[in-house]
Amino acid sequence: MSDGEGVNLSPEMMELALAGAAAVCGALGVALWFAKRRAGSEARLRDEAERRAIRDRDRAAAAHREAEQLRERLAPESRAERATLDALALALRECSSSATRRDLAAALARAVEEALAPAQWMVFLADDADPSRFVLAAAGSAEGVPAWPAGSTISPQTGRVGLAVRRRALLDLRQLDAEPPIVRDQVAATEPAEFRVDVAAPVMSGTRVVAVLTCGAPTQPMHSASAAMRILAEHAAVVLRGIDARDRAARLESEDPITGLGSRSHFQSGAGEAIYAQRCAGGRGALVMLGVDGFGDYVLRNGEQAADRLLRGIAQVIRPAVLERDLIARWRGPEFVVYIDGADASVANALAERMRSSVASVPWPESDARTRAGVTLSAGVALHPQHGATVDDLIAAAAAALAENRAVATGPVFGRSIDDAVPPTGSATQTEAAPVARTPAEVLAAVDAEMAAEEAALRN
Repeated sequence: MSDGEGVNLSPEMMELALAGAAAVCGALGVALWFAKRRAGSEARLRDEAERRAIRDRDRAAAAHREAEQLRERLAPESRAERATLDALALALRECSSSATRRDLAAALARAVEEALAPAQWMVFLADDADPSRFVLAAAGSAEGVPAWPAGSTISPQTGRVGLAVRRRALLDLRQLDAEPPIVRDQVAATEPAEFRVDVAAPVMSGTRVVAVLTCGAPTQPMHSASAAMRILAEHAAVVLRGIDARDRAARLESEDPITGLGSRSHFQSGAGEAIYAQRCAGGRGALVMLGVDGFGDYVLRNGEQAADRLLRGIAQVIRPAVLERDLIARWRGPEFVVYIDGADASVANALAERMRSSVASVPWPESDARTRAGVTLSAGVALHPQHGATVDDLIAAAAAALAENRAVATGPVFGRSIDDAVPPTGSATQTEAAPVARTPAEVLAAVDAEMAAEEAALRN
Protein backbone atom coordinates (compact mmCIF):
# COMPACT_ATOMS: atom_id res chain seq x y z
CA MET A 1 0.00 0.00 0.00
CA SER A 2 1.43 3.41 -1.13
CA ASP A 3 1.44 6.58 0.97
CA GLY A 4 -1.15 8.37 -1.12
CA GLU A 5 -3.64 5.65 -0.93
CA GLY A 6 -6.44 5.35 1.76
CA VAL A 7 -7.03 2.45 4.05
CA ASN A 8 -9.23 -0.10 2.59
CA LEU A 9 -11.24 -2.00 5.20
CA SER A 10 -13.00 -5.06 4.57
CA PRO A 11 -16.73 -5.15 5.26
CA GLU A 12 -16.17 -7.33 8.27
CA MET A 13 -13.78 -4.83 9.82
CA MET A 14 -16.20 -2.00 9.17
CA GLU A 15 -19.01 -3.80 10.96
CA LEU A 16 -16.76 -4.60 13.84
CA ALA A 17 -15.64 -0.96 14.14
CA LEU A 18 -19.24 0.27 14.03
CA ALA A 19 -20.27 -2.24 16.69
CA GLY A 20 -17.46 -1.04 18.97
CA ALA A 21 -18.43 2.59 18.50
CA ALA A 22 -22.06 1.75 19.28
CA ALA A 23 -21.01 -0.11 22.44
CA VAL A 24 -18.96 2.85 23.59
CA CYS A 25 -21.83 5.23 23.01
CA GLY A 26 -24.21 2.92 24.87
CA ALA A 27 -21.87 2.69 27.82
CA LEU A 28 -21.57 6.45 27.93
CA GLY A 29 -25.33 6.80 27.83
CA VAL A 30 -25.80 4.33 30.65
CA ALA A 31 -23.18 6.13 32.70
CA LEU A 32 -24.87 9.45 32.08
CA TRP A 33 -28.26 7.94 33.05
CA PHE A 34 -26.89 6.53 36.27
CA ALA A 35 -25.22 9.85 37.08
CA LYS A 36 -28.43 11.78 36.54
CA ARG A 37 -30.44 9.24 38.59
CA ARG A 38 -27.96 9.37 41.45
CA ALA A 39 -28.03 13.14 41.44
CA GLY A 40 -31.83 13.07 41.63
CA SER A 41 -31.82 10.56 44.50
CA GLU A 42 -29.37 12.65 46.48
CA ALA A 43 -31.53 15.70 45.97
CA ARG A 44 -34.60 13.84 47.11
CA LEU A 45 -32.71 12.57 50.15
CA ARG A 46 -31.56 16.07 50.97
CA ASP A 47 -35.09 17.35 50.63
CA GLU A 48 -36.43 14.53 52.80
CA ALA A 49 -33.78 15.19 55.44
CA GLU A 50 -34.63 18.87 55.47
CA ARG A 51 -38.34 18.12 55.81
CA ARG A 52 -37.62 15.64 58.59
CA ALA A 53 -35.48 18.19 60.39
CA ILE A 54 -38.27 20.75 60.09
CA ARG A 55 -40.79 18.26 61.48
CA ASP A 56 -38.45 17.41 64.38
CA ARG A 57 -37.97 21.08 65.18
CA ASP A 58 -41.72 21.61 65.14
CA ARG A 59 -42.31 18.64 67.39
CA ALA A 60 -39.61 19.78 69.81
CA ALA A 61 -41.11 23.24 69.92
CA ALA A 62 -44.56 21.80 70.58
CA ALA A 63 -43.21 19.56 73.37
CA HIS A 64 -41.42 22.53 74.90
CA ARG A 65 -44.61 24.59 74.81
CA GLU A 66 -46.53 21.75 76.46
CA ALA A 67 -43.84 21.37 79.12
CA GLU A 68 -43.95 25.08 79.84
CA GLN A 69 -47.70 25.02 80.12
CA LEU A 70 -47.56 22.00 82.47
CA ARG A 71 -44.89 23.63 84.59
CA GLU A 72 -46.98 26.77 84.85
CA ARG A 73 -49.98 24.74 85.95
CA LEU A 74 -47.99 22.73 88.53
CA ALA A 75 -45.85 25.55 89.88
CA PRO A 76 -48.42 26.82 92.43
CA GLU A 77 -49.11 23.28 93.69
CA SER A 78 -45.40 22.53 93.97
CA ARG A 79 -44.81 25.70 95.94
CA ALA A 80 -47.70 24.85 98.23
CA GLU A 81 -46.38 21.32 98.76
CA ARG A 82 -42.93 22.65 99.58
CA ALA A 83 -44.49 25.03 102.09
CA THR A 84 -46.44 22.12 103.59
CA LEU A 85 -43.27 20.06 103.95
CA ASP A 86 -41.46 22.98 105.60
CA ALA A 87 -44.33 23.46 108.05
CA LEU A 88 -44.42 19.73 108.78
CA ALA A 89 -40.70 19.66 109.53
CA LEU A 90 -41.09 22.41 112.13
CA ALA A 91 -44.21 20.77 113.56
CA LEU A 92 -42.51 17.39 113.96
CA ARG A 93 -39.70 18.97 115.93
CA GLU A 94 -42.21 20.70 118.20
CA CYS A 95 -44.17 17.47 118.70
CA SER A 96 -40.98 15.60 119.59
CA SER A 97 -40.34 17.96 122.51
CA SER A 98 -43.78 17.37 124.08
CA ALA A 99 -43.56 16.14 127.68
CA THR A 100 -47.21 15.18 128.23
CA ARG A 101 -50.19 14.03 126.20
CA ARG A 102 -51.81 17.45 126.55
CA ASP A 103 -48.67 19.14 125.26
CA LEU A 104 -48.62 16.77 122.30
CA ALA A 105 -52.29 17.43 121.52
CA ALA A 106 -51.66 21.18 121.46
CA ALA A 107 -48.58 20.72 119.26
CA LEU A 108 -50.53 18.53 116.82
CA ALA A 109 -53.31 21.09 116.59
CA ARG A 110 -50.79 23.81 115.73
CA ALA A 111 -49.15 21.49 113.19
CA VAL A 112 -52.42 20.84 111.35
CA GLU A 113 -53.25 24.54 111.36
CA GLU A 114 -49.85 25.67 110.06
CA ALA A 115 -49.29 22.89 107.52
CA LEU A 116 -52.76 22.66 105.97
CA ALA A 117 -54.52 25.90 106.98
CA PRO A 118 -57.91 24.11 107.14
CA ALA A 119 -61.25 25.65 107.99
CA GLN A 120 -61.44 23.43 111.10
CA TRP A 121 -59.16 21.05 113.00
CA MET A 122 -59.48 18.90 116.12
CA VAL A 123 -57.35 16.54 118.23
CA PHE A 124 -59.04 13.84 120.35
CA LEU A 125 -57.30 11.78 123.04
CA ALA A 126 -58.52 8.43 124.38
CA ASP A 127 -60.16 8.84 127.78
CA ASP A 128 -57.96 7.40 130.54
CA ALA A 129 -60.99 6.22 132.51
CA ASP A 130 -62.84 4.83 129.48
CA PRO A 131 -60.55 4.12 126.48
CA SER A 132 -63.61 3.55 124.27
CA ARG A 133 -64.39 7.28 124.48
CA PHE A 134 -62.33 10.16 123.12
CA VAL A 135 -61.95 13.59 124.71
CA LEU A 136 -61.47 16.76 122.65
CA ALA A 137 -58.05 17.99 123.80
CA ALA A 138 -57.37 20.77 121.26
CA ALA A 139 -59.33 22.38 118.45
CA GLY A 140 -59.55 25.47 116.28
CA SER A 141 -61.10 26.98 113.18
CA ALA A 142 -60.38 29.67 110.64
CA GLU A 143 -63.06 31.80 112.29
CA GLY A 144 -61.26 31.52 115.62
CA VAL A 145 -64.06 29.62 117.40
CA PRO A 146 -63.64 25.83 117.92
CA ALA A 147 -66.51 23.62 116.80
CA TRP A 148 -66.76 22.04 120.26
CA PRO A 149 -65.45 23.10 123.66
CA ALA A 150 -62.40 21.31 125.04
CA GLY A 151 -63.33 18.33 127.17
CA SER A 152 -66.26 17.23 124.99
CA THR A 153 -66.36 13.50 124.30
CA ILE A 154 -67.28 11.31 121.36
CA SER A 155 -67.59 7.55 120.88
CA PRO A 156 -66.44 5.22 118.06
CA GLN A 157 -69.95 5.53 116.63
CA THR A 158 -69.70 9.30 116.07
CA GLY A 159 -69.55 10.26 112.41
CA ARG A 160 -66.38 10.14 110.33
CA VAL A 161 -64.11 10.27 113.35
CA GLY A 162 -65.81 7.19 114.78
CA LEU A 163 -65.53 5.38 111.43
CA ALA A 164 -61.78 6.07 111.32
CA VAL A 165 -61.49 4.73 114.87
CA ARG A 166 -63.41 1.56 114.01
CA ARG A 167 -61.37 1.00 110.84
CA ARG A 168 -58.10 1.90 112.59
CA ALA A 169 -57.03 3.63 109.38
CA LEU A 170 -56.87 7.10 107.88
CA LEU A 171 -60.14 8.15 106.26
CA ASP A 172 -60.64 11.02 103.82
CA LEU A 173 -63.44 12.04 101.49
CA ARG A 174 -62.21 9.73 98.75
CA GLN A 175 -62.46 6.65 100.97
CA LEU A 176 -65.80 7.80 102.35
CA ASP A 177 -67.25 8.17 98.85
CA ALA A 178 -66.21 4.58 98.13
CA GLU A 179 -68.09 3.23 101.17
CA PRO A 180 -71.41 1.43 100.71
CA PRO A 181 -74.51 3.66 100.94
CA ILE A 182 -75.52 2.16 104.29
CA VAL A 183 -72.19 3.21 105.81
CA ARG A 184 -72.40 6.73 104.37
CA ASP A 185 -75.94 7.08 105.71
CA GLN A 186 -74.85 5.97 109.18
CA VAL A 187 -71.94 8.41 109.16
CA ALA A 188 -74.19 11.27 108.04
CA ALA A 189 -76.76 10.44 110.73
CA THR A 190 -74.20 10.47 113.57
CA GLU A 191 -71.99 13.35 112.40
CA PRO A 192 -72.38 16.42 114.66
CA ALA A 193 -73.65 19.40 112.72
CA GLU A 194 -70.72 21.54 113.89
CA PHE A 195 -68.09 19.13 112.58
CA ARG A 196 -66.20 19.58 109.31
CA VAL A 197 -64.11 16.44 108.89
CA ASP A 198 -62.52 15.86 105.48
CA VAL A 199 -59.57 13.83 106.83
CA ALA A 200 -59.50 11.78 110.07
CA ALA A 201 -56.20 10.13 111.04
CA PRO A 202 -56.10 7.76 114.04
CA VAL A 203 -52.94 7.54 116.16
CA MET A 204 -52.20 3.90 116.95
CA SER A 205 -50.47 2.28 119.92
CA GLY A 206 -50.26 -1.35 118.88
CA THR A 207 -53.84 -2.24 117.94
CA ARG A 208 -55.41 0.46 120.13
CA VAL A 209 -56.42 3.93 118.94
CA VAL A 210 -55.03 6.45 121.43
CA ALA A 211 -55.79 9.69 119.57
CA VAL A 212 -57.45 11.03 116.42
CA LEU A 213 -56.46 14.06 114.29
CA THR A 214 -59.01 15.73 112.00
CA CYS A 215 -59.03 18.57 109.51
CA GLY A 216 -61.82 20.07 107.46
CA ALA A 217 -61.56 21.94 104.16
CA PRO A 218 -57.74 21.97 103.91
CA THR A 219 -56.20 24.42 101.47
CA GLN A 220 -53.97 21.66 100.07
CA PRO A 221 -55.17 19.04 97.56
CA MET A 222 -56.77 16.04 99.21
CA HIS A 223 -53.87 13.69 98.47
CA SER A 224 -51.39 16.15 99.99
CA ALA A 225 -53.58 16.74 103.05
CA SER A 226 -54.01 13.01 103.62
CA ALA A 227 -50.26 12.41 103.31
CA ALA A 228 -49.50 15.20 105.79
CA MET A 229 -52.08 13.90 108.29
CA ARG A 230 -50.65 10.38 107.99
CA ILE A 231 -47.15 11.67 108.72
CA LEU A 232 -48.39 13.58 111.76
CA ALA A 233 -50.33 10.58 113.09
CA GLU A 234 -47.39 8.19 112.70
CA HIS A 235 -45.01 10.65 114.35
CA ALA A 236 -47.50 11.25 117.17
CA ALA A 237 -47.58 7.50 117.82
CA VAL A 238 -43.80 7.47 118.27
CA VAL A 239 -43.88 10.50 120.59
CA LEU A 240 -46.72 8.98 122.63
CA ARG A 241 -44.72 5.80 123.15
CA GLY A 242 -41.88 7.91 124.53
CA ILE A 243 -44.24 9.85 126.82
CA ASP A 244 -45.81 6.63 128.11
CA ALA A 245 -42.37 5.12 128.72
CA ARG A 246 -41.31 8.16 130.75
CA ASP A 247 -44.58 8.06 132.70
CA ARG A 248 -44.10 4.38 133.48
CA ALA A 249 -40.55 5.02 134.65
CA ALA A 250 -41.75 7.89 136.85
CA ARG A 251 -44.52 5.71 138.31
CA LEU A 252 -42.05 2.93 139.07
CA GLU A 253 -39.94 5.49 140.90
CA SER A 254 -42.78 7.11 142.88
CA GLU A 255 -45.47 4.39 143.05
CA ASP A 256 -45.52 0.97 144.65
CA PRO A 257 -46.39 -1.52 141.88
CA ILE A 258 -48.49 -3.79 144.13
CA THR A 259 -50.63 -1.33 146.09
CA GLY A 260 -50.56 1.81 143.96
CA LEU A 261 -49.53 3.85 147.01
CA GLY A 262 -46.34 5.87 147.14
CA SER A 263 -43.05 4.01 146.93
CA ARG A 264 -40.51 3.89 149.73
CA SER A 265 -38.13 6.26 147.96
CA HIS A 266 -40.97 8.67 147.20
CA PHE A 267 -42.01 8.68 150.86
CA GLN A 268 -38.47 9.24 152.11
CA SER A 269 -38.03 12.17 149.76
CA GLY A 270 -41.41 13.79 150.49
CA ALA A 271 -41.31 13.25 154.26
CA GLY A 272 -37.71 14.47 154.38
CA GLU A 273 -38.71 17.73 152.69
CA ALA A 274 -41.68 18.16 155.05
CA ILE A 275 -39.54 17.54 158.15
CA TYR A 276 -36.90 19.98 156.95
CA ALA A 277 -39.55 22.66 156.39
CA GLN A 278 -41.00 22.00 159.86
CA ARG A 279 -37.58 22.21 161.46
CA CYS A 280 -36.96 25.56 159.78
CA ALA A 281 -40.38 26.92 160.80
CA GLY A 282 -40.53 25.28 164.22
CA GLY A 283 -43.44 23.07 163.20
CA ARG A 284 -44.38 19.49 164.02
CA GLY A 285 -45.59 16.29 162.40
CA ALA A 286 -46.35 12.64 163.02
CA LEU A 287 -45.36 9.39 161.33
CA VAL A 288 -47.71 6.41 161.60
CA MET A 289 -46.51 2.90 160.73
CA LEU A 290 -49.09 0.17 160.19
CA GLY A 291 -48.38 -3.53 159.91
CA VAL A 292 -50.64 -6.44 158.87
CA ASP A 293 -50.91 -8.91 161.75
CA GLY A 294 -50.11 -12.53 160.96
CA PHE A 295 -49.18 -11.74 157.37
CA GLY A 296 -46.66 -14.58 157.17
CA ASP A 297 -49.32 -17.13 158.09
CA TYR A 298 -51.67 -15.56 155.56
CA VAL A 299 -49.07 -16.02 152.81
CA LEU A 300 -48.45 -19.65 153.77
CA ARG A 301 -52.16 -20.36 153.88
CA ASN A 302 -53.23 -18.57 150.67
CA GLY A 303 -50.15 -17.99 148.54
CA GLU A 304 -48.28 -14.92 147.33
CA GLN A 305 -50.87 -13.83 144.76
CA ALA A 306 -53.61 -13.76 147.40
CA ALA A 307 -51.25 -11.84 149.69
CA ASP A 308 -50.67 -9.23 146.97
CA ARG A 309 -54.44 -8.90 146.50
CA LEU A 310 -54.82 -8.41 150.24
CA LEU A 311 -52.21 -5.63 150.29
CA ARG A 312 -53.94 -3.90 147.38
CA GLY A 313 -57.27 -4.15 149.15
CA ILE A 314 -55.88 -2.76 152.42
CA ALA A 315 -54.32 0.13 150.50
CA GLN A 316 -57.72 0.94 148.96
CA VAL A 317 -59.32 0.93 152.42
CA ILE A 318 -56.78 3.12 154.23
CA ARG A 319 -56.03 5.57 151.42
CA PRO A 320 -59.27 7.62 151.78
CA ALA A 321 -58.45 8.30 155.44
CA VAL A 322 -55.39 10.34 154.44
CA LEU A 323 -55.63 13.93 153.22
CA GLU A 324 -54.18 14.85 149.84
CA ARG A 325 -51.52 17.01 151.47
CA ASP A 326 -50.23 14.11 153.58
CA LEU A 327 -48.03 11.23 152.43
CA ILE A 328 -48.92 7.54 152.42
CA ALA A 329 -46.75 4.72 151.10
CA ARG A 330 -46.04 1.03 151.35
CA TRP A 331 -42.84 0.80 153.34
CA ARG A 332 -41.81 -2.85 153.00
CA GLY A 333 -43.59 -6.19 153.05
CA PRO A 334 -46.92 -5.80 154.88
CA GLU A 335 -46.05 -2.39 156.37
CA PHE A 336 -47.52 0.98 155.46
CA VAL A 337 -46.39 4.44 156.57
CA VAL A 338 -48.20 7.77 156.75
CA TYR A 339 -46.68 11.18 157.45
CA ILE A 340 -49.12 13.82 158.71
CA ASP A 341 -47.85 17.37 158.42
CA GLY A 342 -48.63 19.47 161.50
CA ALA A 343 -50.23 16.59 163.46
CA ASP A 344 -49.93 15.97 167.19
CA ALA A 345 -50.39 12.75 169.17
CA SER A 346 -54.18 12.90 169.26
CA VAL A 347 -54.51 13.39 165.50
CA ALA A 348 -52.06 10.59 164.73
CA ASN A 349 -53.74 8.25 167.22
CA ALA A 350 -57.19 8.96 165.77
CA LEU A 351 -55.97 8.32 162.22
CA ALA A 352 -54.30 5.04 163.20
CA GLU A 353 -57.43 3.83 164.99
CA ARG A 354 -59.65 4.81 162.07
CA MET A 355 -57.49 2.82 159.67
CA ARG A 356 -57.36 -0.20 161.98
CA SER A 357 -61.12 -0.23 162.42
CA SER A 358 -61.79 0.13 158.70
CA VAL A 359 -59.54 -2.80 157.83
CA ALA A 360 -60.87 -4.99 160.64
CA SER A 361 -64.47 -4.44 159.53
CA VAL A 362 -63.93 -5.89 156.05
CA PRO A 363 -64.63 -9.64 155.54
CA TRP A 364 -61.56 -10.19 153.44
CA PRO A 365 -61.48 -13.06 150.93
CA GLU A 366 -59.26 -15.99 151.88
CA SER A 367 -59.55 -15.18 155.59
CA ASP A 368 -59.42 -18.14 157.97
CA ALA A 369 -63.11 -19.15 157.88
CA ARG A 370 -62.64 -21.91 160.46
CA THR A 371 -61.40 -19.61 163.21
CA ARG A 372 -63.36 -16.58 162.03
CA ALA A 373 -60.07 -14.69 162.21
CA GLY A 374 -60.17 -11.52 160.16
CA VAL A 375 -57.36 -9.29 158.93
CA THR A 376 -56.15 -6.75 161.47
CA LEU A 377 -53.52 -4.04 161.68
CA SER A 378 -51.20 -2.92 164.44
CA ALA A 379 -49.87 0.63 164.56
CA GLY A 380 -46.92 2.54 165.91
CA VAL A 381 -46.56 6.32 165.96
CA ALA A 382 -43.54 8.63 166.19
CA LEU A 383 -43.73 12.39 166.62
CA HIS A 384 -41.49 15.10 165.22
CA PRO A 385 -39.48 16.59 166.85
CA GLN A 386 -39.97 14.56 170.06
CA HIS A 387 -38.79 11.22 168.67
CA GLY A 388 -36.42 12.27 165.91
CA ALA A 389 -35.29 14.97 163.54
CA THR A 390 -35.01 12.86 160.37
CA VAL A 391 -37.13 10.38 158.44
CA ASP A 392 -34.88 7.50 159.50
CA ASP A 393 -35.21 8.50 163.18
CA LEU A 394 -39.00 8.60 162.99
CA ILE A 395 -39.18 5.30 161.07
CA ALA A 396 -37.04 3.59 163.70
CA ALA A 397 -39.15 5.01 166.53
CA ALA A 398 -42.45 4.08 164.86
CA ALA A 399 -41.19 0.56 164.07
CA ALA A 400 -40.18 0.07 167.72
CA ALA A 401 -43.58 1.32 168.84
CA LEU A 402 -45.29 -1.05 166.39
CA ALA A 403 -43.32 -4.03 167.73
CA GLU A 404 -44.10 -3.02 171.31
CA ASN A 405 -47.77 -2.62 170.47
CA ARG A 406 -47.92 -6.14 169.07
CA ALA A 407 -46.13 -7.52 172.12
CA VAL A 408 -48.54 -5.97 174.63
CA ALA A 409 -51.64 -6.07 172.32
CA THR A 410 -52.59 -2.44 172.98
CA GLY A 411 -53.41 0.50 170.79
CA PRO A 412 -50.88 2.75 169.04
CA VAL A 413 -47.75 3.44 171.07
CA PHE A 414 -45.72 6.63 170.64
CA GLY A 415 -41.94 6.51 170.57
CA ARG A 416 -39.70 3.87 172.06
CA SER A 417 -40.71 4.25 175.70
CA ILE A 418 -43.91 2.74 177.07
CA ASP A 419 -44.04 5.76 179.37
CA ASP A 420 -44.78 7.88 176.33
CA ALA A 421 -47.82 5.81 175.37
CA VAL A 422 -51.28 7.32 175.24
CA PRO A 423 -54.20 5.38 176.69
CA PRO A 424 -54.99 2.39 174.45
CA THR A 425 -57.81 2.89 172.01
CA GLY A 426 -58.51 -0.74 171.26
CA SER A 427 -56.92 -4.14 170.87
CA ALA A 428 -54.60 -4.77 167.98
CA THR A 429 -56.47 -8.02 167.34
CA GLN A 430 -59.87 -6.40 167.42
CA THR A 431 -62.20 -7.95 164.82
CA GLU A 432 -65.53 -6.36 165.70
CA ALA A 433 -65.87 -2.69 164.86
CA ALA A 434 -68.57 -0.30 163.92
CA PRO A 435 -69.77 -1.03 160.39
CA VAL A 436 -68.59 1.33 157.67
CA ALA A 437 -69.95 2.08 154.22
CA ARG A 438 -68.98 -0.56 151.67
CA THR A 439 -67.88 0.03 148.11
CA PRO A 440 -68.96 -2.31 145.30
CA ALA A 441 -65.52 -3.91 145.43
CA GLU A 442 -65.96 -4.60 149.13
CA VAL A 443 -69.38 -6.13 148.52
CA LEU A 444 -67.85 -8.46 145.93
CA ALA A 445 -65.08 -9.28 148.37
CA ALA A 446 -67.68 -10.17 150.99
CA VAL A 447 -69.41 -12.49 148.53
CA ASP A 448 -66.09 -14.15 147.72
CA ALA A 449 -65.41 -14.59 151.42
CA GLU A 450 -68.78 -16.27 151.95
CA MET A 451 -68.17 -18.62 149.02
CA ALA A 452 -64.73 -19.49 150.36
CA ALA A 453 -66.21 -20.20 153.79
CA GLU A 454 -68.82 -22.50 152.26
CA GLU A 455 -66.16 -24.37 150.28
CA ALA A 456 -64.01 -24.75 153.39
CA ALA A 457 -67.00 -26.10 155.33
CA LEU A 458 -67.67 -28.64 152.59
CA ARG A 459 -64.05 -29.76 152.59
CA ASN A 460 -64.17 -30.24 156.35
